[in-house]
Amino acid sequence: MKRLTLLALALLAAGCSASNTTSPSTPTPQQIYVGNVGNNSISVFAAGSTGNVAPTSTITGAATLINEPYYLWVDSTGKIWSSNWSSGGAGSVTAYSAGSTGNAAPVVNLTGAATNLVGPCGIYVDATGKLYEANCDGASVAVFAAGAK
Repeated sequence: MKRLTLLALALLAAGCSASNTTSPSTPTPQQIYVGNVGNNSISVFAAGSTGNVAPTSTITGAATLINEPYYLWVDSTGKIWSSNWSSGGAGSVTAYSAGSTGNAAPVVNLTGAATNLVGPCGIYVDATGKLYEANCDGASVAVFAAGAK
């Protein structure tokens, strides 16, 4: 107890008090994004949604090129990224503009043998826009430069 009292007095003497320190801000709730593997779509729900509620939007249709969207990532610009597993085949990575809905074509479509995607199943986009894609069937991680298409 004596040490705690001395510590409190030392902090006060140094100018540290509850009135001149800042608390971390409370995070703003974000929308909820769900990859629907069974029907090749992405559903977007309002922040805090719970129970039997309809999505606020859905990205679905042939133009989307979505195929088994196992993992999603929303980057700092709001772009929605999907790793399309394709039943363990080569797969692809697609991305959609913020606010996309319906039969929206991707703004990014990484696909083909040169990508080295093999059952893509994890996805992350860093602050610089660099894309990291885990390959569950290839036991590797593919890294793409910012802006890769």
